Amino acid sequence: MSSPWLRTRRGDLRESPTSAHTPEFSVQLDSAVGIRLGAGAEPASDVETLYRLATTAIAAYSDGLLTGATELTAKHLSERQQFGKPLAAFQAVAQQIADVYVTARTLHVAALSTIWRVAEGLDAADDLDVAAYWIAAELLPAMRVLHHLHGGIGVDETYPMHRYSSTAKDIARLLGGASYRLDLVGARCSSN
Repeated sequence: MSSPWLRTRRGDLRESPTSAHTPEFSVQLDSAVGIRLGAGAEPASDVETLYRLATTAIAAYSDGLLTGATELTAKHLSERQQFGKPLAAFQAVAQQIADVYVTARTLHVAALSTIWRVAEGLDAADDLDVAAYWIAAELLPAMRVLHHLHGGIGVDETYPMHRYSSTAKDIARLLGGASYRLDLVGARCSSN
């Protein structure tokens, strides 16, 4: 029976399925040489440092992901004609893209705040929890609206919107989902 782990010079890899069908692997580093994130005297602190950096990177990535999907959709709406007018000219369409734009800008502010606090060495715990919750709660609904605004082309696997949306699903899964994130925000609020 063969092992599910692929042996490499740097460690063992196990392929993980993703919604976007992009390569993702779990890495097993039993004999790899590593560098401690912190001084090493407090492993919990080192784990917290890793969590801060990973969540900050996810926030930045999610910000770019939603911004890119929104720009792709805005371009599509300005070019696609319906009844002799661009789709963007219809009030219902304009309201939907405006709602997504507000979500995207809110995510941008949350990500920027998190990045700044982490970069400055400030306590970023509240900002990290809020950004992660916002991503888990609002990213997928925003992507659904963007898909809807693209019509049938949005679900075509060869069209970029499909990859944006699939990646957003993977990010929400990685963060644990909206209810998990809301529980963390609630626990933080009740402990202060």
